Amino acid sequence: MKTIVAVLALAAFSQAYPESRATCEECTQGLQNFPAAIGELSDMLEEDLGHHYCQKPDDPCFITEFVNDWFPAVLDEFVAAAAADVCTTLGACSQAAVREVTCQDCETGVHDLSKWLEMEDQVVQHVRFLQEGVCAGDDECVGAVADWYPDMNKHTNQNFIVHQDGVLCADQCEAPTTQGPSPTMQYGN
Repeated sequence: MKTIVAVLALAAFSQAYPESRATCEECTQGLQNFPAAIGELSDMLEEDLGHHYCQKPDDPCFITEFVNDWFPAVLDEFVAAAAADVCTTLGACSQAAVREVTCQDCETGVHDLSKWLEMEDQVVQHVRFLQEGVCAGDDECVGAVADWYPDMNKHTNQNFIVHQDGVLCADQCEAPTTQGPSPTMQYGN
């Protein structure tokens, strides 16, 4: 998890500061590992969503589907599978150099990725992907994705992922509850 968001931050940061570019391989690997990093937090995500959804006994509840099926599928398809394209677009595949990722860079990367995942055009693509893939042939799932995914995705990005930047960026940030991580991480030779 330690290099995932750091590489995201580096890739975004590299446009403004070319001397700080991540290599294409580092950027791609970071994005490909992001879904697994969020997967490691799935119990916490499920608990967080439980505080905001499914409060009434008669309400339909799709938290488990969101956490275990929908969101992982979206992250795999739109983040991990598109890693090379995203890194190329961000310019991380055009130059290699020694790079340093600061805590702030990493946290900014987490926030930027969260904002991108909740953008309306992205959510429309996510819903279509889930309905055609994960839900294929299951009308109840198709309806549930249309009704529940957009709001749960927004909540997850605004209220969960951005608050996990300390966990996701543990190696770049000094956290009061952990020992050993340095405030910066060096990539390259």
